[in-house]
Amino acid sequence: MLYTDLKHFNHPQWVYNLQYPADWELVVQKDGESCGFGPYNRDDLGLWISILPMSVDTERLEKDLPELMWHAIPDAGAANVRRDTSLRHFGLIADMTKAGQGGHY
Repeated sequence: MLYTDLKHFNHPQWVYNLQYPADWELVVQKDGESCGFGPYNRDDLGLWISILPMSVDTERLEKDLPELMWHAIPDAGAANVRRDTSLRHFGLIADMTKAGQGGHY
C-alpha cells in the first residue's frame, strides 16, 4: 500500500472530523457550511462536504436518504444509487453518467 502523510481536519462547528492527504488543499466556506478537500494540481478530483439546511430523523435516514440525494442532484447525470459499503456508517454512492466524466456521487 502506498503511504501518504495525512492532515487532521476538525469541522469549525465540530460536526465531523477526518484525515486527508497532507498535499491536498482545504477550502472552508461559510463557517463550515461547505468544506472541500482536493489536490492542488487537479480540479476533477476531491471531496466536498456540505451541511444541508434541514434536520433528518436518523431513524428514517436509510429510507429517506436516496430521495434526498435525488433532490440534491436532479440533473447531474447520476445512475444506480446504492448503499456505499466502503463506508463504516450508512451512506450512498451513485455512478456519474455524463459524457467525459468519471467517478461517483
